[in-house]
Amino acid sequence: MLTRKTPTALATALTIKGQGTEETFNVTYKVRSQEEIDKAFADAALQPEAKDDPGYANRQSVLFIVESMEAEYPLTDEGIKELEADRPGMIEVLFYGYHKARRVELVKN
Repeated sequence: MLTRKTPTALATALTIKGQGTEETFNVTYKVRSQEEIDKAFADAALQPEAKDDPGYANRQSVLFIVESMEAEYPLTDEGIKELEADRPGMIEVLFYGYHKARRVELVKN
């Protein structure tokens, strides 16, 4: 029977390719609904920091869904900002990885 019980965290490995390398690292995501993520983004966008920094709300949303990450970058606003500066596209990768980890798939029946 399909129940309403969902895990509180999802561990997954993400593989990225770029800048001449391919790397795999582990990420553990907090399970959040899309409504919760949208609210966190909207709340972050209203913060004074967001006025002069268009990436602030995106970074805060990443921090809202990522519980831990196997990386040398700290899970802070500055850490995510540095990660994105060093490896452009990482914020998008982290969001995509989250949605892929949450998505269910039909297996062979």
